[in-house]
Amino acid sequence: MECKTDILVIGGGSAGLHAAIEAKKHGVEVVLVYKSGGNATIMAAGGFAGNFDFDEEIEKERINETFIKDIINSGRNINNKEIVKKLVESSSQEINELNKQGVKFYLEEDKELKLFHASGHTYPRTVRCLDGNTRQYYSILRELALQLGVIIMSDVNILDLVKKDEKVCGAIGIHKNSPIFFSCTSVILATGGISANYNFSTHRKGTQGNGLIMALKAGASLVDMEFIQFMPTVIAYPENLSGLIVTDTLRGEGAILLNKHMERFMERYSPLKKDMETRDIIANSIFQEVYEGRGTNRNTVYLDARHIDRERIKESFTNYELLMKAGIDPKENLIEISPAAHYTCGGIKIDDNAYTGVEGLWAAGEVTGGLHGANRLGSVALTENIVFGKLAGKNAALHSIEQGKCADSYKINYLIDFDDQKLESYEEIIKNLKSIISNAAGIVRNENDLSKGLMDTNDILIKLRDMKGGKKEEKYLVLNMQAQSLALINYCILQSCLIRKESRGTHFRKDYPEESDAFTKPIIVKQEKDNIRYCFDKQLLIK
Repeated sequence: MECKTDILVIGGGSAGLHAAIEAKKHGVEVVLVYKSGGNATIMAAGGFAGNFDFDEEIEKERINETFIKDIINSGRNINNKEIVKKLVESSSQEINELNKQGVKFYLEEDKELKLFHASGHTYPRTVRCLDGNTRQYYSILRELALQLGVIIMSDVNILDLVKKDEKVCGAIGIHKNSPIFFSCTSVILATGGISANYNFSTHRKGTQGNGLIMALKAGASLVDMEFIQFMPTVIAYPENLSGLIVTDTLRGEGAILLNKHMERFMERYSPLKKDMETRDIIANSIFQEVYEGRGTNRNTVYLDARHIDRERIKESFTNYELLMKAGIDPKENLIEISPAAHYTCGGIKIDDNAYTGVEGLWAAGEVTGGLHGANRLGSVALTENIVFGKLAGKNAALHSIEQGKCADSYKINYLIDFDDQKLESYEEIIKNLKSIISNAAGIVRNENDLSKGLMDTNDILIKLRDMKGGKKEEKYLVLNMQAQSLALINYCILQSCLIRKESRGTHFRKDYPEESDAFTKPIIVKQEKDNIRYCFDKQLLIK
């Protein structure tokens, strides 16, 4: 099957939908594809940070400067400042537009958007979806896309991008167990991050990061791959709710962290900000409490919101009702929490127009890197999806119009040979790769674990390379792609972690516990022919 269009958007979350909608408004044909397994938008806690005029006495320029400073402080000063500035300047305008489109937010009595104070932010600047429900936001976007004429295809696993004359001009995939070829003039990657590759994660299995490797193979660069954010406050018990987020805004209302001795331990790690610290510092602090024996018998700690007004708990805590149904009342009971892999701060290197540097290829959302630096500031991700999703859609559409709209059709020979391995062989490899990254590149890292993880990953890459032979069923194509992508992602993360011999943001190395002035620039991953190389800014470190 072949599908011909102007713009191909890969990814069905809010970044992809905003990109598709914006591109369609420019009069081009748009096809959006996504695979099964869910997306981060419908799992998000519903917070959008913006440069809102919360105080009439503070001028807009100062509001913007403070927001920029908060993002860069959280990212430990290695953020792409042009990207940060672009997000901040248009953030509240874009969020207000969502409000006009019917997305339901918490409002003040005067119907103005209600602002919450998320940790790491100097001021209250986060608005929240009513009841923390991002599904209604997602549904509105999807319906608008369909009304505009965007073609949306589900159950599509994209295996790779296609290039012709150094330009991205399409993609190949599997649609409902049959091969499908896409011809286009522009591709937008909005495939999300890699957090689902960790054993304990806030994400569904669909967010595996395949788009990162497709972009790398197409000639784009990756940046900041060592920075994986662990959400510090994730429900660990009861087990049926394990992995659900306790939002930062609950701590903004006054919730505090306690160890098994009922000590408020964040005073020990951050005497000034305490429980309102950034996510990286809180996650690391929880790890230390458990490591030093002050965690519970389930290796968790407690979040205490019992002193907060019930209505404020409900408004600031997305999963309040689910916890109540499970028999745990946050007003009466402690919440047992633990950090979980939550967000990929790095990703495809883009500029402030969402361009990857490869002709015909744009990217938006969690699949990209540069905005967040070493650690993402809470409530910024959904705002990022709007701002850079729209930029990607606009610029990809303008490129397609300039190129003469629809690309010519083409034929692709895309054959992957497999041996007679059972299906379980690939599933076992994927399981092993998840264990490798979870053990080697968790909250706290060291040379020995990282080196062993890299060696084990390399062994799997060799094994995958040698798995050739007879079977060509579509399920093997998909599983092979997943295994190859996960192995290469592991390789990029672990090698970047080894290069960065310091601790910064979410990257904490026990053998190098301090920040170093020698590592104030991002590590960039590139591919040349069959090899991956790593650059520290523009200086080549490893070939």
